[in-house]
Amino acid sequence: MSYASVEYAKDMLSSPERFAYHTRNFFTRIIVKAAYGLDISADSDDAYIIGIKEVAEGFLEATVPGRFLVDMIPALKYVPGWMPGTKWQRYADHHRKKIYEVKTEPFERVLKATREGRGEPCVLSRIIDTLPPPEDPGRKEEEELACDLGVSSYLGGSDTSVGTVLTLILLMAMHPEVQRRAQAELDRVVGVGRLPTFEDRPNLLYVNAVLRELFRWHQLAPLGLPHATTEDDIYDGYFIPKGTIVVGNIWDMMQNEEMFPNPHVFDPDRHIKNGRINEDTINPIPPSFGFGRRICPGRHLALDSIYLVATTMLAVFDIAPVKDEAGNSTLKCSFGGRLLMVPEPFECIITPRSSRHAEFIRNLEIQ
Repeated sequence: MSYASVEYAKDMLSSPERFAYHTRNFFTRIIVKAAYGLDISADSDDAYIIGIKEVAEGFLEATVPGRFLVDMIPALKYVPGWMPGTKWQRYADHHRKKIYEVKTEPFERVLKATREGRGEPCVLSRIIDTLPPPEDPGRKEEEELACDLGVSSYLGGSDTSVGTVLTLILLMAMHPEVQRRAQAELDRVVGVGRLPTFEDRPNLLYVNAVLRELFRWHQLAPLGLPHATTEDDIYDGYFIPKGTIVVGNIWDMMQNEEMFPNPHVFDPDRHIKNGRINEDTINPIPPSFGFGRRICPGRHLALDSIYLVATTMLAVFDIAPVKDEAGNSTLKCSFGGRLLMVPEPFECIITPRSSRHAEFIRNLEIQ
């Protein structure tokens, strides 16, 4: 991942006003590289990137409650597609074909490269190595699962990770005292001659507390994903029959005043006790990735990527709000979206922490 963090630092130095784009580009490169072994940027004209963006947009649109008439009148699913009120069928058909394209094209690309001995190590290449021979009856199903895994990696990890880092940037602009403490710790542990690495992680107590508080303070998916009970259950006197759709109110858990006093305040210190992470408080990170069998399988990659981009940014850049003529911040803390509650577009000022930091970034080499 180090190549992506170096590129991220250089991009932020050259055009800091495009911080949202650079953040998306960072995660696009990480996810596509991990899944397919391909070096592709977010603005690439590669057919996969163009297609996956359309699929992602279509997926988010389809998750809006009541977006289609069939959401309110389920019986319409039996109506022929040529009848009025069935626009959703054409919408679904289009995106079904598009999903097939974006999940099979990169699979075929990696499969061809693997057969020719020039494939890059990645999740998909490892799966291909374990596939049964072509004549095996189960081969087709295994290939289908491999294709689904690749496209799910981007759909499940891109917007969530980008939204998390944009929330962090917003919070750092709103809380300069938190930013300064995190930077002081990075200076002490890392210094100026290099970027933070995973080896520094155990020694970055306050930075780890900031990331914990980031996940607690705002949940991109406040209710997570729906679950269904696998058997009859009784909870707090309520009978919950098998097959009931249930949701986990993650937002309420993280705003519980008994567990987190003054929950609306962004306070990383709540996660520190006696010079170490306070294990008496609930770690807010795991619930943010879901529960049980539906927990996010890419959570480890996501956390590592978020740690890397967050520490890189804090180590070499200052983040400040835009101010009006009276010197007052124009920054507004506002969230919106469809399936995910992400920060509304905002402006902030991102500059190198010093001329020495700027020179360090310029001299970084992308490997």
